[in-house]
Amino acid sequence: MRAKSSLPGTVVARSLVLGLLCLLTACASVTRLEKGALVAHGEPLDGAAEPLYYILALDLRQLGEVERQRLVVKLAAEAELLTLSALTPERVSGYLPRAQPPVIRRDAPAGEAYSGGGFYLRFEAGRLQFLGLCSHCAGGRQSPLIGRVGGELLGLPLTGTQLEALFGAPDRVYRVNEVRY
Repeated sequence: MRAKSSLPGTVVARSLVLGLLCLLTACASVTRLEKGALVAHGEPLDGAAEPLYYILALDLRQLGEVERQRLVVKLAAEAELLTLSALTPERVSGYLPRAQPPVIRRDAPAGEAYSGGGFYLRFEAGRLQFLGLCSHCAGGRQSPLIGRVGGELLGLPLTGTQLEALFGAPDRVYRVNEVRY
């Protein structure tokens, strides 16, 4: 039996990613990639020979300010590129609607969450705490965009090589028979 995490919001963040994964089939063929604050899940999609990572989850409480300033996202076609450190509820609300925790998660932590276009962002006290990107969720395909300042903007799903270019060599890559958080 696993001990509960003492970090507020960890359970909700993990539950949301698990919920996104439950919308997908064939969990037994999922590859999990871990790199510091990043957890990514992928599988060979559309006949690909290697896993394509369709879910990225970044726990920004574990990401330093320098890295927050190097990563950029584009929340919508008309949106400007924003570094993770520049994301605020005020900026995000211009592009994405507020997200409500599922009814079964009445114990969700205080904070603001926004969701749409393959993005899920959760803020606490105005600061981004969690960023989720998903290309094969919510009953359709999205192409959330992420990149590095001055680099190429990449749409999910991403190859392992693309993930390594964004975040560095993975700490761990392994297959999972079931997705657990």
